[in-house]
Amino acid sequence: VEPLKLDMWMAPHTPLPVAHTHPKQVEYFRVISGAFDIKLDGRQRTMTPGESITVKAGAWHSVGNATDDAAVVYTELTPGLRTQAFYDELRELENLHLGTLAMTMHYGELVRRYRDEYHYPPSVTLLFVASALYVQLFSSNGERERYQRRADAS
Repeated sequence: VEPLKLDMWMAPHTPLPVAHTHPKQVEYFRVISGAFDIKLDGRQRTMTPGESITVKAGAWHSVGNATDDAAVVYTELTPGLRTQAFYDELRELENLHLGTLAMTMHYGELVRRYRDEYHYPPSVTLLFVASALYVQLFSSNGERERYQRRADAS
C-alpha cells in the first residue's frame, strides 16, 4: 500500500487546532525548516530541522507553528488511502470563501465522507452536525435566508 508523501508548509503563528486522529493511517513528520509544534497524546513539543516523529494510527494529535517564520515539514501518511482527495476537496472548499457557518457545515460533511482518513472528538463532530441541522432548518435551496423585518411589525 502506497503512502502519501508531501511537504507541508505551515504559516507563522498557526495555532494548534482541535486534536484529530487518522484511524487507519500512520503519520510521519520530519522538519525540513522552521519550527513545528506537535501535541501528541496530551504532550506538546516543538521540533526543529532534522527532528522527526511517528504518530501511530488512532493517536490523538494536533500540529501548529507558534514562531514568526514559516515551517516546512515532510509528511508521510501510510497507507495514503484517500487523503490526497480530502486535501484537494478542502482546498476547493477554502477557495469558496464561505462564511463560518457554511464552512463548518461543509467541512463537517467532508470529514464525514473521509472518516477513514480523519476523525475528530465527539464535541467537534456535534458542532458539525448542529451546523448542518441549522442550515437545513433555516435555508431555502441551500442558501441561508435573510431575516427581514415585517412591514406590519411595530
